[in-house]
Amino acid sequence: MGPQSDLGVLLGALVGALWAGHAEAAGAVRPAANVRSAETAEAPKSQSHLSELFYVNAELGTEYVGLETLHLSTELVPSTVNRADIGPAVGVGAGLRLAFLTLGPRFRFGEFRDWDLWTIGAEVGFRAPLGRFEPWLSLGAGFAKVGRLQDSRVQVSGYDGRLGAGLDYYFADHFSIGGAATAEILGLTRAGVNLNRSTGSVNDDLLKLDGSAMGLAVMGAVQLGAHL
Repeated sequence: MGPQSDLGVLLGALVGALWAGHAEAAGAVRPAANVRSAETAEAPKSQSHLSELFYVNAELGTEYVGLETLHLSTELVPSTVNRADIGPAVGVGAGLRLAFLTLGPRFRFGEFRDWDLWTIGAEVGFRAPLGRFEPWLSLGAGFAKVGRLQDSRVQVSGYDGRLGAGLDYYFADHFSIGGAATAEILGLTRAGVNLNRSTGSVNDDLLKLDGSAMGLAVMGAVQLGAHL
């Protein structure tokens, strides 16, 4: 075999080796690209709840109420009744969500030793969506009533204004759990009533006159919510 034949064989072997190396490298790159594509597809999307339209939540907590804490014009309740107390409270709210804003009614009920307090009104909130966590602020106002007094002839009612703040955690796409803290101003009035007592109590005599006071309520609660 001549030198030219030997050179052809050598060149053919070299080309074959280069081609085999190229094919092996391409095969190694292709799985790596597939792995990167799979990792990209499996990467979790950022949680966002701006598309929600409706919400409902329930709350359970402890509430302090002072019926005459901020201001007293004339006595609201008989002398035998505690004017300030701490007790359990529950509530429920529902409404619409428009991106960062929420709007809807809220009902609350607190039970205390000598009376109970319930409020119902409208509430507007602002929420900051941070993935699964959402801090929020709220403002509300509505009707307030003191019930279950010892003497049913004593009727106390008025208005409330509320400021609240809290943090929700979405443990599922449409469900959250969180904590809330609120403070309320209570404007309460009472029509004059004659209890026909002969106790000599100046307080009970004052009940014949119309009464009014400014109270304060503070509540801490756990909230469970559903979002659609």
